[in-house]
Amino acid sequence: MNHTGIRFSLLRVVFLVGVIAAGAGLASLPAASAVDASRTGQAQIDPGWEIAFVSERDGNREIYVMSADGSAVRRLTDHPAADVYPAWSPDGARIAFVSERDGNADIYVMNADGTAPQRLTNSPAEEASPAWSPDGARIAFVSASEGNREIYVMNADGSNPQRLTTDPGDDVAPGWNPAGTAIVFAAERDGNAEIYLMDPSGASQRRLTTSFGMDAGYPAWSPNGERISFTAGQDGVGDLFVTDVAGNTLLQLNVEPDRLGRLDWSPDGAWIAFSSERDGNGELYAMAANGSSVVRLTDNPADDFDPHWRPTSVGPCQVRTDRWGTELRVGPGYNRGVFTDLPPNQLVTVIGQAQANDLSLWWELDKTQIPKHQNALSLWVAQDDVEEVGGCGVVPLVAAPPIVRPTPQAEPAPVQQPQPAPAAVQEPQPAPVTADQRPAGAGGWGACGSCNTCGMGADECVLSPDGACLWDPSTCRYVPEGTTDCKFVTVSGEPSGAGTVVIQTPPNCGKDGYMVGTSVSILATGRDPFWVNEFNGTCEGAAVDVHWMFSSINVIVNRDCSVTAYFRTY
Repeated sequence: MNHTGIRFSLLRVVFLVGVIAAGAGLASLPAASAVDASRTGQAQIDPGWEIAFVSERDGNREIYVMSADGSAVRRLTDHPAADVYPAWSPDGARIAFVSERDGNADIYVMNADGTAPQRLTNSPAEEASPAWSPDGARIAFVSASEGNREIYVMNADGSNPQRLTTDPGDDVAPGWNPAGTAIVFAAERDGNAEIYLMDPSGASQRRLTTSFGMDAGYPAWSPNGERISFTAGQDGVGDLFVTDVAGNTLLQLNVEPDRLGRLDWSPDGAWIAFSSERDGNGELYAMAANGSSVVRLTDNPADDFDPHWRPTSVGPCQVRTDRWGTELRVGPGYNRGVFTDLPPNQLVTVIGQAQANDLSLWWELDKTQIPKHQNALSLWVAQDDVEEVGGCGVVPLVAAPPIVRPTPQAEPAPVQQPQPAPAAVQEPQPAPVTADQRPAGAGGWGACGSCNTCGMGADECVLSPDGACLWDPSTCRYVPEGTTDCKFVTVSGEPSGAGTVVIQTPPNCGKDGYMVGTSVSILATGRDPFWVNEFNGTCEGAAVDVHWMFSSINVIVNRDCSVTAYFRTY
């Protein structure tokens, strides 16, 4: 697959948005947050799922469907012209596709078994990249009918086509989010191809990615609408990335640059199907959505490409462990207090997900399935510590319980009772207890009075299953201002103005300080065209090479110290 730039052709796929790649730039950066493929948490591909794809195994490009394990392959189209880019309808009953059977590339629709093909577009220009709206009522597509390649939308029967984009550059590869409230697409507007978002009406077009002169393409939504996968590279070689819809976090999934094609997420969101020439010719593969493993789906001498999973319902996301000691915490992150252990060999339903400061993924559990759950605001387990079952890729992102920074407040003075006459001898009254007189404690479980001992609500001060109170020194420990034990962290960026550097961990000692031994998270974000090259400084753990547009590190505060983020550009 010799893909360069944005290409409008049926030689391989209809619209090939240049995949990005090696050399300088993104491909020289390390894969982020690689996950050990041997962990127990990886979901399995359901062999009952189906994938539509394009293959040249019978001499020309035709559309096929197979089971997700590569078995039960059957041919759906049989025409001398090229048939490519299959796209399942949301109900799985029909497939939109692109064909040259009537002279030029137009969009067609057929039944799931390949019968009753019907032409939807009919213009002298080429149309491509059909994408169904979630309700099945409309189809977004690309057309060059007015000169350059723009994105249009039409009714599912081909009527009422409307143009959504009007930029002089090519706009291609549209895809609806699962809620039907946004369309992702690739566009060549600023000298290279990037990923953009817009409303279904074409309004509010906004750039999502910055690829430093490389080309981004093949955007695809995750089933929960929280993430977007895409490729980035040049000269036909690229890398596979996943970002959140705000563009704030970015994960590189593949370790080595690859010749990549169209991407699509599995129904449970655990896998991303793609085409690759890594083994000599175009074949289909599925990569775990966390980058931990890759499974080859097809194996034949002809080229296979354009994968698209058939929509199907998936069961609820559940997690389990086969060992003792898997900790449940009161928030996402290993810095949050431990509430209890997850019972072994018991499936527990997941109701939400969130990232910790170190970018690790955590599942929020249905706490009602955990003993003594009423004593905790919420319960969380690390994704890496459990095995996943069901549709874990469709679990929504939720707000994490805040790490509370307590504010000292004096206890109200006791109400004076009326004195009887004659005056009696008064017993000595205890002095009011103020916040700075509360016990410091060393953290962990122990007797600490009550669940508001730390001066705040129940976000971190919770009861253990045994009725003890959790005292988390990183969140619930107040030290008066001016205490000499407080240590201070300063941050900066070089060169000045190339990016931002911020401390994410709230102070836990006085107004702006930290107790000795506190782990402090620091986030650096480069301003285009700068990226974060490395951290350094006098804080323990500050010397880190990162090479990324934004990066977060954790340092240990044992003294007054500093951290500097160094930015680079071409």
